[in-house]
Amino acid sequence: MVPVPVFLLTDFGLRDTYVGQMKAVLLARAPGCQPVDLTHDIPPQDVPAGRRALADALPHLPPGSVLLAVVDPGVGTTRRPLAVRAGEIVAIGPDNGLLTPLLVAEGAAARAIDPESVGADALSSTFHGRDLFAPAAAMVAAGAPLEALGPPVVDPVLDTDPLPERTRDGWCGQVLSVDHFGNLITNLAPHHVGGAARVEIRGGRTIRVVGTYGDVGPGDLAALIGSNGKLEIARNGGSAAQLTGMAVGDPIWVSSPDG
Repeated sequence: MVPVPVFLLTDFGLRDTYVGQMKAVLLARAPGCQPVDLTHDIPPQDVPAGRRALADALPHLPPGSVLLAVVDPGVGTTRRPLAVRAGEIVAIGPDNGLLTPLLVAEGAAARAIDPESVGADALSSTFHGRDLFAPAAAMVAAGAPLEALGPPVVDPVLDTDPLPERTRDGWCGQVLSVDHFGNLITNLAPHHVGGAARVEIRGGRTIRVVGTYGDVGPGDLAALIGSNGKLEIARNGGSAAQLTGMAVGDPIWVSSPDG
């Protein structure tokens, strides 16, 4: 039997044993599963950042995977624990918008996880990743249907990014995230950029639109469509964020060269 991969995405970091405890529960309850780390470096309590990371990874997960996603500033409150099936992927996590990429998929189904149904006997108020979500994920990895986890949910919490705004001669977007390399990831898609756009950042600085990082000289800035299909501002051999001083929420303008 092929091991069921359980992909973990959290804001726990790796200094503490939190991730290891979740994996221990998975392996104890579903010995045939295969825990795989997506990332544990989501900024603490940053649900939108977790949602974006989840959305980037989701298309590349193999069919039959279980996704265990925990960015949960509302742990211990009345927020619901959620299980979502979208296509051949099941995701487990808090109902706080983190699982939006699956919830908006065609044919998606959601259930509120019932602690008793998943055998979550000792439920702490601070670590549902270990005490509730990991048992639920293990149950699915062991072959349980989604329906066994709890009752249907018809009003899950959805969280979406702001859309670019139309300007007189183009679009105004914004930086949504800054990755490990200092690339500024925006909410602008290829259709906003077009074939001959001009990209401008604060201070009136214009950046060349290119196809690869290497299309500009060392240390220079470039604007290009990144691996997630969004416009990003990068620096060849360095950090665009450090060079420009830009951060999440800062505006980016795209316009026609004649605009």
